[in-house]
Order: sequence, then structure tokens, then C-alpha cells
Amino acid sequence: MPTPETIYAPCITLTWNDWKPLKQKNRGKPPRAPEKPGVYQIRCRLQTGDAEPEIVYIGRSDKGLKGRIDNHRTRPGQVADNLVNRHRFWDHAMEPIEVRWAVTTDSHYAEAVLLRTYRNDHDNRLPHFNIEG
Repeated sequence: MPTPETIYAPCITLTWNDWKPLKQKNRGKPPRAPEKPGVYQIRCRLQTGDAEPEIVYIGRSDKGLKGRIDNHRTRPGQVADNLVNRHRFWDHAMEPIEVRWAVTTDSHYAEAVLLRTYRNDHDNRLPHFNIEG
């Protein structure tokens, strides 16, 4: 018979910055995220009838938020294996497109908790541009 194991997850406090505009490269300035590990969220409208922007992506960076968020500003085909290439983000996202982040060295755990919380609040579905895997 398997032996149960109790795991005590750490308590993490995330201090989010204000939402910043996220524009494609050559169409606006980068949001100036820090070069520290952390988690981030992208929100936008997906249809013209949407009243409010919704969170469409939750991500993390173990090395630096600045580079990871800047990858999202790239058009399809310019950077391999990122959200923009996998989901044609810029073809579906509608203004305003915004990003916010929180610095944490526990980015893996924080991202997992944010995704689980999102699923709990949205009938077990992930944000529009997150994929399972």
C-alpha cells in the first residue's frame, strides 16, 4: 500500500507592477521589465465585442523577465518556439494588449499556482494562449 506524503508548499507574495502596454517590435517601446526571474501575465481583448481585457497568457522566466517578455513582441517566424509562433498571437489579440510581472525566485511554483487558480476560476480551462504540455 502506498504511503501518503505531506508536502508543505511555500507561501509566496507576488508584488505586481502596473499593467504596461505591450506593442510589437518597431511599433512601440518595450515595457522595460527587469532582468530578474519571475512570472508575468498578458491581457487583451480577443473579440471586438469584449467589454474588458482578459488574461490570455500566464508565463514565467527563470533567467530574466525582460528577454522573455520581449520575445512576445516578435512577429511570427522571427523567434523560434515562443507564444507568438505557436498561436499567431498578434493575429488574434486586440488592443489594448498589456503585460504585468512580479519578480520571484520561485517562478516555477508561482506560475503553477497562477495557472491552477485561473483554471479553478474559469471552468478548468487555461488562458487562451497557454497550452498544456
